[in-house]
Amino acid sequence: MTSGAGKLGKYLRDKLAASVSPAQSDARGSSSHGNGVDPDSSAFRAIFEQALVGIAHMAPDGHVLAVNRRLRELLDLSDEQLAQVLRGLLERVGRERPVERAAPHSGESSARKLEESHDRRDGSRIWIEVACSELRAAGGRAGRILVVHDVTESKRLREADRRKDEFLAMLAHELRNPLAPIHAAVQVLHQSALAEPQLGLARDMIDRQLRLLTRLVDDLLDVARITRGAIPLHREKVALRAVATAAIESSRHLIDAKRQTLAVDLGLAPIVLDGDPARLTQVITNLLNNAAKYTREGGHIALAAELTGDQICLRVRDDGAGMSPELIERAFELFAQGDPTLARSASGLGIGLTLVRRLVEMHGGSVAAHSDGPNLGSEFVVRLPIAAAGAEAVEPRAAAPQPVPAPRATISLRVLVVDDNEDAADSLELLLSAWKHEVRVAHDGPQAIAAAVAFKPQLALLDIGLPEMSGYELAQHLRALPELQPLRLVALSGYSRDSDRKQAEQAGFQHYLVKPPDLAALRKILADV
Repeated sequence: MTSGAGKLGKYLRDKLAASVSPAQSDARGSSSHGNGVDPDSSAFRAIFEQALVGIAHMAPDGHVLAVNRRLRELLDLSDEQLAQVLRGLLERVGRERPVERAAPHSGESSARKLEESHDRRDGSRIWIEVACSELRAAGGRAGRILVVHDVTESKRLREADRRKDEFLAMLAHELRNPLAPIHAAVQVLHQSALAEPQLGLARDMIDRQLRLLTRLVDDLLDVARITRGAIPLHREKVALRAVATAAIESSRHLIDAKRQTLAVDLGLAPIVLDGDPARLTQVITNLLNNAAKYTREGGHIALAAELTGDQICLRVRDDGAGMSPELIERAFELFAQGDPTLARSASGLGIGLTLVRRLVEMHGGSVAAHSDGPNLGSEFVVRLPIAAAGAEAVEPRAAAPQPVPAPRATISLRVLVVDDNEDAADSLELLLSAWKHEVRVAHDGPQAIAAAVAFKPQLALLDIGLPEMSGYELAQHLRALPELQPLRLVALSGYSRDSDRKQAEQAGFQHYLVKPPDLAALRKILADV
């Protein structure tokens, strides 16, 4: 299919060629324009001036004869610069392969086109598609037409589509990574004659990979929330050292796995920030994870902080893969990937740095990336405002959940598990039974109500996305049955938005657990009952 620029070029060729007489062609040398074309042709002038794409009329020797208003707007250059750029475009497009071939002696020649970026005087960059058509009149060459079309938006959409495809491929890769060892560990557990060390290794493997899967899903959800502006900040006065310590603890397994060295220098003076401790921890964690991912085994990472006026300047440096100028420019864009020639093990989903930028900006700060080039390491610099002078940090929250003792073996609860996913329900039944509780399972609302009336549970774990009636509706039905009181209700959901938690509370749930449920939190709920 011929592009809009190509169609316009063909139309202009026809009009211009029609305006050339044999006498004019023979007199090209004496023409003031040197090409025998009547520049005053009314049809040509109307199309030329009113066209929505840029048009340049070029002489056979490459001199610029005329340009229209739209071309001046697109390229935004002085006359001298414009002439130089057009001559360069004419030269480059001439090296391109023809996109349409005319029949011999038809009065036309091949049309050629290219696509390239162009920097404007205001510092912006646009992508242009340039089509070139050579005009022929009866007496010979009559000049050339350059048609310049702004394709910045279509280029952006194509790039976004390419990144989406790369992201989906990488998502599949990242999800298969933890699924493979989980599958292997499950096969190990199928073996009946296993010693306890082997069982322990299999359990630990599954636990690690499930945590990785959970982190991937959490990052995806966070990107979606931040993009919609739906993620709130729970601000408080928090010590930078507490935030950094929690982040280092979260990243330690990646750094240790590659035997890398982490140097930390947070200064001696206590620094207090006004922000969300969990999100600030996430910022530093993502930067440390990124450094560990793109730094070779045995490499070096440094985390340092210094006060600069009323801001804290936080730096994360590494001596790893480094970045090209092009990669630095798009490092914080969603789904942006590093060098595709790097091993897949050093890849990611392209969302960690996007989260860093969005969270830092939500705190009133900024983040920038620096590198001297590929294989020369990288540095990420975060600047955040510090809290007002004299502010004291609250007691830092624990970086990881405190261990909760298992329910005492002498206490057995009646627990109702409701989930339409049979594997999910059966796995919870196995777990709760192993903890010495009596369990009943139902897979939809009516089954659950019947089971609850007969079983009279003390605790009910309800999936929200149930058929026939939702978990919210089921909770209201159970609350309305006086013979079931008191009954503790726990919501199980794949959603973790604040609005979902609020809706669950309004429906009568006392607790809300996101799938897969945190086992320490579940044990605490059981112990409280």
